[in-house]
Amino acid sequence: MSLILAAGAFIVEPAGRQVEFLGNTRDETTRRRIAGSIAEFQRGESSEARSYLAKSACFSGRTGDPTFHAASVLFVREENGHSDLLGRFMEEAGIPRIEGSWGDHIFRWLRSMGDIGWASRVLIIAELIAQEYYPCLRACTRHPALVRICDKIIHDEEAHIRFQIERIVRVEAAVGRFGTWLRDWLQIVLMCGAAVVVYAGHRHVLGSRLNAWTFPVRSLARLRLALQAMAVLRDGRATLHPDGVVRLSLER
Repeated sequence: MSLILAAGAFIVEPAGRQVEFLGNTRDETTRRRIAGSIAEFQRGESSEARSYLAKSACFSGRTGDPTFHAASVLFVREENGHSDLLGRFMEEAGIPRIEGSWGDHIFRWLRSMGDIGWASRVLIIAELIAQEYYPCLRACTRHPALVRICDKIIHDEEAHIRFQIERIVRVEAAVGRFGTWLRDWLQIVLMCGAAVVVYAGHRHVLGSRLNAWTFPVRSLARLRLALQAMAVLRDGRATLHPDGVVRLSLER
């Protein structure tokens, strides 16, 4: 017997049998592409985020707030925990790990540009996309371990999005109105490009619930909610409601 730890629960698999994670209704080509999609997202969750943490440490030292960097470390650790869960499942399912992909390299390069505020804006794009991706992956599988992993990541990313929104507002306080406007539009352009590229590369997963039109539209709607939440916090009109930016994720 083998045990898979998934979101705090052990799933028992018979010894000597490869984990069946899609059921018997998929052709081999589709199965292979879905497995490759899982491997690419697992790789994305595994980043050590050295550039992001270096910028976080710099901001923390400059402001005299050690808790800022401590929170960054915990955030990266939780993302790596998602990678570990997916990695364990992949081992049981016979899905090989990948060393990297051009999409992952581009996201890491974009994150390395600019300050901690811009790095956080790139990160939140990945998290908003994940909020669309993992419900689609959940719909692709019949395996209880992978279902629970998807549920855990969806839940955790909602908190990560709120965390990054509050962080962006704080670290960009001195950017000014024009700088904020420019960053907002650059982020929108980046989301448009990312949504198109991600759908093209992961359509065998995303197509379980969405299509080439609805995935970018929903991803942009999530970003719009995030930008609205930033504006509210920036103007000091209110504190961020826990569900204010993740309402779309509740519409299953």
